[in-house]
Amino acid sequence: MADAASSAEAILLTFRGLDNVRTFGEPIAGYASANVVLDYPDGRSLMLTTAKDKACTGEEFAEDPIAPDAPESELDGWLASHCGF
Repeated sequence: MADAASSAEAILLTFRGLDNVRTFGEPIAGYASANVVLDYPDGRSLMLTTAKDKACTGEEFAEDPIAPDAPESELDGWLASHCGF
């Protein structure tokens, strides 16, 4: 899921730390911030981060990839033990 970013990361973080929720796979992009680009008359620009996403765990995320709880190889075992699959 390395190509998931931005709003997908915001959704992921709404579930982070909740009981019976676990994420599997690969780290995702790391675009969990809000940015404003200021363009200057001479052609230069400045990107200013104005907000970070915050999980219910209290963790803040911005520009670093968000790691899953476990690799995808552990998914079937977790589902079997928690969901009876």
